[in-house]
Amino acid sequence: YVGFSGVLFALQAACIKLAPQYEGGGTFEMVFARGLCQMSGVAVSNAWLWSRGEHPLPVRQWLGVNLYQAKWLLARAIVGFGGIGFGFASVQRLPLGDQSALNFTSPCVAVLIAWLTLGERAGRVELLGLGGALVGAVLVARPPMLFGAADGGVLAPLDQLGVALALAG
Repeated sequence: YVGFSGVLFALQAACIKLAPQYEGGGTFEMVFARGLCQMSGVAVSNAWLWSRGEHPLPVRQWLGVNLYQAKWLLARAIVGFGGIGFGFASVQRLPLGDQSALNFTSPCVAVLIAWLTLGERAGRVELLGLGGALVGAVLVARPPMLFGAADGGVLAPLDQLGVALALAG
């Protein structure tokens, strides 16, 4: 399933890359349409499970058991929207391979956030992975301050806004 998901994500990124060539369909319109599709799928599956008596929560608790949970779900939705939106925007500004490589630094961010906010331990393996991902991101992004201008070089400089959007996503 993970491999299949990766293939579908790559196809989605290719569609996003091709979309500006046709009428309509800005980045955040595509994010909104994707969200509607996801929401529809979740609503249908929840309703199906509920009709069979297999859903663990009553309908009134689907968006949180209390106001505290509802606020965190809303915050998660906003952060998720930003992540997908920035990721889609970076797809339109960067080559797909570079965007994907930068996007795969997200587990490093998760390790850092878990360490800083949840008190989870970051061991040697995690720190080594963080360092490797950072070096990889720098090699992909090729910042001009480190690599200089690409005057006659083999590699053209990347759109630095695209790099920032990919890392923010």
